[in-house]
Amino acid sequence: MAANYPLNRGYTEDGGHDFARHTLLGGSRVGTRVSIFVWTSLISLALLGSGFFMLDKKTTQAELALVQAKTMTGLATKVERLAFKLRSSENSYLLSKEPKFKDIFDKTAREINKNLNALYGRSDTGTVRDHITTINDGLSQYTEEFAKMVNSKKELVITETDILARQMAVAAKTLEGMLVKMAGAAGGLRDVLARIRRHEKDFTLHGDARLRTEISKRGQEFDALVGSSTLSGEDKKELSDLMKLYQSHVAAYARARIANKNNVGRLNEIYAYMIPSVDSLAGFAGNQIKLMERNLNESVRITRIALVGSSGFLLILMAITGIILIRSLTLPIRESAAAAGKLVSGESDVEIPALGNADEIGELARALAIFGATLEEVVQLRGEAQLARAAAEEAEAELLAKTDTVADEKVEEMPAEEVK
Repeated sequence: MAANYPLNRGYTEDGGHDFARHTLLGGSRVGTRVSIFVWTSLISLALLGSGFFMLDKKTTQAELALVQAKTMTGLATKVERLAFKLRSSENSYLLSKEPKFKDIFDKTAREINKNLNALYGRSDTGTVRDHITTINDGLSQYTEEFAKMVNSKKELVITETDILARQMAVAAKTLEGMLVKMAGAAGGLRDVLARIRRHEKDFTLHGDARLRTEISKRGQEFDALVGSSTLSGEDKKELSDLMKLYQSHVAAYARARIANKNNVGRLNEIYAYMIPSVDSLAGFAGNQIKLMERNLNESVRITRIALVGSSGFLLILMAITGIILIRSLTLPIRESAAAAGKLVSGESDVEIPALGNADEIGELARALAIFGATLEEVVQLRGEAQLARAAAEEAEAELLAKTDTVADEKVEEMPAEEVK
């Protein structure tokens, strides 16, 4: 029997066996191994949770940065829109002189200033604060110049330019009325006058000198058609006089606009000074949104990859450690069970596994070895008893045989009479 360890002998006294040999993880207790597995899993989960917390924090920061970028873009877009509204209200006022457009201008200027102050106070506009300052300065000059122009035009524009514009309209309307009365004979003249009125409207809005020249050419064309028409001499003269009056009103209106050209030109200069900064601010805000969206998408992508990779790694780690733990328990138990079965079946040469283990399986193996050694001694004693019993039976048989022989001999030596 290869693992015969009598009860009265220490395990280390048998030099024929390696008691220091142990199975996988047999140097530690089962509870210790389970604790290692549990702590490994908990630490891995804690590390995984910490990593996810950091990634979630980064993603949250990216989302917050995107929200801030959208807020900044909203403010910058509003400034851009209000700047065009400011320009539009200025033009509307210059053309109509209605007080409501001046009120719109003032309200728009205040809204622009409010939004610029909000942008300047933000931490994410540090690189474009110079543009914000430029717009603010330009806005201040723009509103000041507009106020000056409004005050100075109370005499000039309202009393002169507007009157001249109305006089142009009255002269044109009179011409149109006469041509309507003349019916078919004035068909071509109505077409020319309609083109003159369109140029007049554009000239009133924009003050372009080329439109003034075009009105003059169309007036000459009108006079030529009047001269070649079949109208009466009186009608021709009246139409020519009205056209001359109309042209004189156009010329006077043009001079009145030129007289105020310097003020309007100053507004144009200030507006041109502001617009590049407005465009730069809007462009910067748009770029910030794109950048923050890219950062957020990248953060979400990294989080997804980390989630999948870390979860997979944790599962693999727990599976490996679990398999190792289970094998460290099941394999020696299975081998010990096989050895016990051999001992029970009467085999003597049985190798007991896990004798060197420091765990409960090692204790079981050593107890099994003691059981094997005891069983061997019992078998040996049983054999010796059987031999002793056989020897006793043989001696008894021999004694009986000798007794019978002695009795027979005594019978033979006795006289016949005694035997009878």
